[in-house]
Amino acid sequence: MSMGVRKIENAVKVITYFERPSRHTPDGKMIIIVGEEHIVYYGSLPYDDIPIVQIICKEVAGQFFGKSIIEELIPLQRAYNGCENRIHEYIKRVAIQSYMVEEGSVDEDDFEQNAAIPGAILSYKKGFALPATVKNGDLPRTILDEKAGLIRDMEYVAGVSQLMVNSRLPSGVTSGRAIENLRDIDNTRLSLTGDYIRNGVKNVGKMWLHIYKRYANTYRIINYLGSNEIGKSIVCTNEDINSYDIEFDTENELLFSEDMQRERFIELFKMGFFADSTGQIPEQVKRKAIEYMKMGNYTDIMSIDTLQTQAAQRENVFFENGVIPEISDIDNHEIHIDEHTRYCLQMKYQILKMKKPEFAGLMLQHIQVHQRITETNQKQRLLEAQALQRS
Repeated sequence: MSMGVRKIENAVKVITYFERPSRHTPDGKMIIIVGEEHIVYYGSLPYDDIPIVQIICKEVAGQFFGKSIIEELIPLQRAYNGCENRIHEYIKRVAIQSYMVEEGSVDEDDFEQNAAIPGAILSYKKGFALPATVKNGDLPRTILDEKAGLIRDMEYVAGVSQLMVNSRLPSGVTSGRAIENLRDIDNTRLSLTGDYIRNGVKNVGKMWLHIYKRYANTYRIINYLGSNEIGKSIVCTNEDINSYDIEFDTENELLFSEDMQRERFIELFKMGFFADSTGQIPEQVKRKAIEYMKMGNYTDIMSIDTLQTQAAQRENVFFENGVIPEISDIDNHEIHIDEHTRYCLQMKYQILKMKKPEFAGLMLQHIQVHQRITETNQKQRLLEAQALQRS
């Protein structure tokens, strides 16, 4: 781990000041200062609340930033350091012996300097007893037990045991119940932290939706990358934001992570679980399996059918904004009919049908054109086949 300091060129400091609504400022206050003196904005708070979300480690009533587990670990660490100090004092006492001598039998200053030196010659007066070492008792077991107990307490508070850090079991832990308890402690600590992170992300999403609902009066185009760097775009305005755009996901990623989902999907794919009644695996499932394999060059090996599917999905977005796409001669009409019909069976189409029925009607007409072209092509192929049979 390292730290460095660098100076950013062609940059200035931006200071944003927020003030909640009060008796003196009923609408709140927001100030944005760029550089040292340039004021970009000075006026009322344009949001219902200060647009800041905290992601905490442990919630504490009345505190914005919550509480860190380090605060709970500090007293345990001090107690642990005290036990370590007692042990080191005992080791020093054993390594550097203490002596008992009769008063006047030795030169105490010389004896103090030379008694612990290997090979030193110690003299004492005749008629006195020999100097004797003070016998040290064994280190009390209580200190060792207290040290081990403090280690377990710190692991419990931090939620990080040896099983998680080193993928090794602590010494003396062999039973399955003890191992399961360690896993439960680690998962509990991580689950709590994960819940706070999810709540923070959810609160940020609420703020974004609220801001877009209030100020996104014109159409906005949002570009994003999906799986395997496949580019897509979303066109939206504040009228498109409603309660149907909010989805609460209760799935715990710690218990069922993306890697676990990918491994399970690939395993079921190999077992033929996704095969249809004819024993064939649909192309859509095959494409999903390729995506889960994280192939960087997936866009280079995409089939024509995949590109046709993506084109039909883009047309669905066009219809939401009243843009009628033209039917091309290179369109695969069956794939387009399938994707447009799938869209019509979703809630998004029902909302479009209620808010903009003319756009929904144009989409149905578009599907009917695809169907007529498909029927015409089928009749043409049938006539050609009959002509070949007669010839």
